[in-house]
Amino acid sequence: MNGKLQADHVFVEGRDTNAILRELMGADDRDDRGVAALRRLYDAIDQGSRPLADRLHQALVERWGVNDPELVRARSFMEE
Repeated sequence: MNGKLQADHVFVEGRDTNAILRELMGADDRDDRGVAALRRLYDAIDQGSRPLADRLHQALVERWGVNDPELVRARSFMEE
């Protein structure tokens, strides 16, 4: 990390490249706008604002699709 070789074993077999980029290289697979939109969605969920969370979630579904892993995760929090 940070331009240096990893001293520990890095396990990548069978993992998708996005997971490797996120976890090992500190990259994000969303642009700044997407990160901010997810943050707003999770803030609405945390604050218990279901109508706002529903609207934000639907807007992201229209952009990224219903099967986006982060949106599936968010929906599960909304249904608790």
